[in-house]
Amino acid sequence: MRVLSMAENNGKDLSRTENGKLHELVLEGLSCTTCQVRIEEGISGLPGVTSARINFMDKTLAIDITDQERAYEILSDSRKIITDIEPEIIVKEKMVAGGGRKMYLLLGLCCAECALAIEEKIRNIPGVTRAKIDFGKKQLFVDMDDEDRARLIEKEAQEKAESVVRGIRIRDEEKKLDLLRKIRLALFAIGTGVLVSTMIFQPPAGIAFWLYIAAYALAGGDVLWQAIKNMGRGQIFDENFLMSIATAGAFVVGEFPEAVSVMVFYKIGQFLEDMAVDRSRKRISSILQLRPLWAMKKHGNTLVRTNPEEIRIGDEIQVGPGERVPLDGVVTEGMAFLDQSALTGESVPVKKETGDEVSSGSLVKNSVLVLKVTKTLGDSAITRIMDFVDQVHEKKAKTEHFITKFARVYTPAVVMAAVLVAFIPPLFIPGQVLSDWVYRALIFLVISCPCALVLSIHLTYL
Repeated sequence: MRVLSMAENNGKDLSRTENGKLHELVLEGLSCTTCQVRIEEGISGLPGVTSARINFMDKTLAIDITDQERAYEILSDSRKIITDIEPEIIVKEKMVAGGGRKMYLLLGLCCAECALAIEEKIRNIPGVTRAKIDFGKKQLFVDMDDEDRARLIEKEAQEKAESVVRGIRIRDEEKKLDLLRKIRLALFAIGTGVLVSTMIFQPPAGIAFWLYIAAYALAGGDVLWQAIKNMGRGQIFDENFLMSIATAGAFVVGEFPEAVSVMVFYKIGQFLEDMAVDRSRKRISSILQLRPLWAMKKHGNTLVRTNPEEIRIGDEIQVGPGERVPLDGVVTEGMAFLDQSALTGESVPVKKETGDEVSSGSLVKNSVLVLKVTKTLGDSAITRIMDFVDQVHEKKAKTEHFITKFARVYTPAVVMAAVLVAFIPPLFIPGQVLSDWVYRALIFLVISCPCALVLSIHLTYL
């Protein structure tokens, strides 16, 4: 049997919008809705961008770019905005039909003409559809038709680059960010160990002080640094600021163990939040992966790879072992066992033979089936599931944005209330000690951190 390939979507670019072209980035590690709104606002303000919207549950950022000539520059600036706001986010570009876009850092590149030569050589690598170097930022963008070959393409790109500039190195930025995340986790573990050891063995006061300082810097230094960076950008009132002033204040009043412990527990809370949100995203992503990209339509003895949207009721499609059923239909030829766990949750394979109905999203396990389509893509089971997920996201988005805006007002109000708690009683109530009320104000700041409030919006929709 002969198999033909049909151009997807009849040449239509589904990634195009009314005003420009939609580029999607995957933001691994995003767990803060306050950061989400800042990222959206920062990227929306870039020249050439009409809108930027984050789907928090599946970690995707959709950027509508009108100026395609500056697309690489805009995406590079977008990455910088994202990592400035939340350094632990790993940014990947989402491409359709199995392709991908990778960004690499070029270490040792110092010649603009060399950059052009490297670009040309990398474009000729099999599997590379486009290559672009931003010489000013020493960044290499590579579009590839199969992301599974990324390592081989990276290795060959390294060889091509070295043939132009001796000693140049290509480094995967995602690996760099992942390494930084592991380093932060290791520093946190060391800081926690120093804290626990100091509290158990209780060394002399002078030594204990410096050990607590070291534990604080190791376990929560990134929180303090992020608060300072945000203040430099005019973003003062956030959870980093609250935790920083609360723990720094505890140091000032001499409560060293409490200061470090609060920071440690805050970081543990962040880890637990990340785990909860990532788990929910994986569940959503597993459903989104069921969306069919193509279907094998039968024309006599010929199979044509076709966009599922072009399949009509009554058409015949063929589904092989290891493939998912793209459209609802009735079996006309063959017998096979199907895994329907993605739809029903039942892990036991179900036998399907001639005359049986089959739902889209089912996985064929052991044999070839020929189906007569009974529903178009828009009415198929998998599309109905997708529509339901989208409705949940839309419902969630309204509440999510409200609570994020509320947190912007809430945080300054909490800081002001803490100031009043610290100074009003000692000033107006006889016999009250300032240090006692400062300590109470610091406790108030810690328990008022809005992180759990913001996170609860997402967990409500699990």
